[in-house]
Amino acid sequence: MARKGGEHGYIGVPDPGNRHQRPNAAGGDNVDIPADVFLNLGVFIPAGDRVTVGADYRMVKALSGIDIGGEGFSPSRFPELQEDAHIVGGRLIADVADNVSLNGFVGRVVAGRNTAASLLISFGVSLSFGGGGVGF
Repeated sequence: MARKGGEHGYIGVPDPGNRHQRPNAAGGDNVDIPADVFLNLGVFIPAGDRVTVGADYRMVKALSGIDIGGEGFSPSRFPELQEDAHIVGGRLIADVADNVSLNGFVGRVVAGRNTAASLLISFGVSLSFGGGGVGF
């Protein structure tokens, strides 16, 4: 049986039972989202007719924001963090058919501020639907 009012799993939206804004919810407060600068560099090298390997570097540098544990920090202000990260990784792209390729990426956060030392893993499928080139 559903409860009337109380917590319903909403974040920063009015509660249908109580009709009020949740205090201290990340989405319920007005937050100042920091400005960031991103840099993405990649090198891709063919390793055969159907395989390409690549090396990646990504840098995210916040231009403003607050620090975890710093003045004014609370969990509700998490979106306002000044987060910096340096990520290095590698990727493999394999053409498995004329119009289908598979790709995988593995990377790691090697340095940063207000960020986790994360291992990043992603996989993808690319489909080509034909069409012409741009003529270069």
